[in-house]
Amino acid sequence: MMCSNWRALAGCLIALCAAQTGAAKTAVPDHYVDEKTRDIVGGRKVLIVIAQKELLLGVDTWQLGTAVENARIYLVREPAASMLGALRAHDFDSQIRQSLSTVVENTPWLHAQDIELTREDSNESREAALDASNTRQMLVLRVRYSTDQRHAAVMVGVEATLLVRQIPKGQRSRARLKRDYIPYQQRIRSVVQLPGTGNTSQQNIDRWAADGAARTREALEIGLRQVSRLLAQNLRQDRQAADAWRDRNNRATVERSSMLGWVVGPIDAGTLFVEARAGSLNYLQTLAP
Repeated sequence: MMCSNWRALAGCLIALCAAQTGAAKTAVPDHYVDEKTRDIVGGRKVLIVIAQKELLLGVDTWQLGTAVENARIYLVREPAASMLGALRAHDFDSQIRQSLSTVVENTPWLHAQDIELTREDSNESREAALDASNTRQMLVLRVRYSTDQRHAAVMVGVEATLLVRQIPKGQRSRARLKRDYIPYQQRIRSVVQLPGTGNTSQQNIDRWAADGAARTREALEIGLRQVSRLLAQNLRQDRQAADAWRDRNNRATVERSSMLGWVVGPIDAGTLFVEARAGSLNYLQTLAP
């Protein structure tokens, strides 16, 4: 009888331990960086990922895992090729790298170091960079800029992810890239629309291409400025401040660019929009006529 009781007790303890271990794996990335995560000494490596070499067309690249090559089918159209040609002198990659570098360098708790730009956008490349780093955490900033599928808007997006270098006990190296072990992740996007968009995608492409792609360059500059601003703000926020914009708080529900959410408030000539499903921060603006 006593042996049976001990076996039952042991079984309960094993079950309890298993439940606690399982609970630890249910964590998802926070939309802010908590004090415990910030308190890691030694600074952070920063990896800026820009896999593309030019503006992507016709792909909603806010789905930040979308293959870049999927956009190439749109480059055969002459108006699009003309617009891309006009943009080649506009070194957007260098500008956004500099802007994001300034953001992380001015975020005190990051102690950013070894800021690196890479074209490689894969789990393997991130894992290798994490292994090669001399810091306990690595901030990854994945950049995408594109038009939407109707070419009615130019979008600039950054996905910020904080990775931990230490491999979780009992796990393989790749586990560090799983959501269960990522302490922070936030998506930020700027959506700049044409005023009175055309009836067809081709008309919108023509308007973006006009005057040496002047409006496209303007939209990219707006996106760079606003995404950098929102990233800097988000990296400094605590839970209370971050929750303030994530909570609907009786805000009006709206739909923009195939996203359902609510408007938080005005910024410059646009508005801050929070997507309800994924909690992404989105800056929305329409260019002047």
